[in-house]
Amino acid sequence: MLGTAPKFDDATQYSFKWYQELAKEIHPTEELLESNAVRSKFAVSMPNHGILIFYDHGDEDRLIGNDGNPILDLNNVELVSNKEVYTMCCLAAKKLGVEAYKKNCIWWGYTEVFGFTVEDEHLFMEAANIGAIYRFKYNSSWKECLELAKEKFTGIIDTAIDPWTKVWARSNRDCLVCYNGEVPNTSCVLRKIVLKLFGKLGWKIKWNTVADTLFLIFYGIALHDYSHQVYQLKGYHNLIEGGYIGFIGGLICWLYNKKAFIKSLCNKLRRK
Repeated sequence: MLGTAPKFDDATQYSFKWYQELAKEIHPTEELLESNAVRSKFAVSMPNHGILIFYDHGDEDRLIGNDGNPILDLNNVELVSNKEVYTMCCLAAKKLGVEAYKKNCIWWGYTEVFGFTVEDEHLFMEAANIGAIYRFKYNSSWKECLELAKEKFTGIIDTAIDPWTKVWARSNRDCLVCYNGEVPNTSCVLRKIVLKLFGKLGWKIKWNTVADTLFLIFYGIALHDYSHQVYQLKGYHNLIEGGYIGFIGGLICWLYNKKAFIKSLCNKLRRK
């Protein structure tokens, strides 16, 4: 387990303290703290661990290190393939978490900004830490941990006096996700259809693959219909017909455009 916690501004003063309290419970085997929480050191350490704990800051497509640069983003997300990631940061579950999920990573985090009030920060710390404690100390399932964390935030909403504490607790609860068999939400209608048909595998299907498949299907339908009409008119199939020449030329052009893909596929088949 790799624990990573920058500390370079007011917000990370708190998140760093929360991480230290969490570390006392779950005992990470290696830590990248403060000035060590940077991309170069993360790239060396992460491959040696199956679990990542990251506390503050994040953006939609990155986890931010102590120097303000990303330690994990869309360019090196492979580092968490087939691993478990527990984050306490803003936004990263929206894009980065989804990309990690596509690579068989279990991702815990928030799709929107994580907020808290200074007066009740100990309550937010308890809610932020509870999932990791029950997962890595008591070996609870991810589903159980998610339910516990959301219940903890709900408890804050029900009992807090400060209205802003209630607001932030509700926001944190509602944007907390755990991608562990739970398919991430998407606003894309086509992606929703693909996910409905193929489940989790739908996240791995690229749009150019879908487009190529549909092209070949519609191309085949058009060719079949043309061939049938030629046969009805002439009683035989003549490949010198202008329509056939057009179909063959179109297919050659499409294959030429896809030559890099075909070469890559042939190389993969050869290696097997």
